[in-house]
Amino acid sequence: MAGRMTVALQATLFVLAAVLYQGEALRCWHCSSDSSPDCGDVITYSEHNRQFHTADCEADLRQNPYTFARPVCKKIVEIKNGARIVIRKCDSPLPDERDITDGVCSTVPSPSHVTVESCHVCTTDLCNGGHSALGHASVMTSLLFFGIPSILFAYRWSY
Repeated sequence: MAGRMTVALQATLFVLAAVLYQGEALRCWHCSSDSSPDCGDVITYSEHNRQFHTADCEADLRQNPYTFARPVCKKIVEIKNGARIVIRKCDSPLPDERDITDGVCSTVPSPSHVTVESCHVCTTDLCNGGHSALGHASVMTSLLFFGIPSILFAYRWSY
């Protein structure tokens, strides 16, 4: 019985490590609603979107030799030539955004045909997706903290 418990514990730890390991890189949604309808106010969460509309910010920003700050995720809503556009991206924080972990972006001057309606900066994986991405994260957290111990407890008493 101790051997089975060890195998179950090892399997659980492996799954936990695989789920939690994302490396050091920040991942952000990377899309624009003018070219992708799924990139609206709240992103349509699907495995397809996660695969094709996310970016490794560290790798993206490493291409710019003048970038020294840790990257952030941004969600910008702007009115451009009368059309409302939602833009999600990795970005280098402006000097007054470097200490923000979840809040309003700095005001950036924009061309006369563009009005910035809102801008949000955050620093956790896929935080610039809106409510559905946050819901997914809370489900995963609940599963990790309540589901896995329940499985282990049930497994222990089944033998």
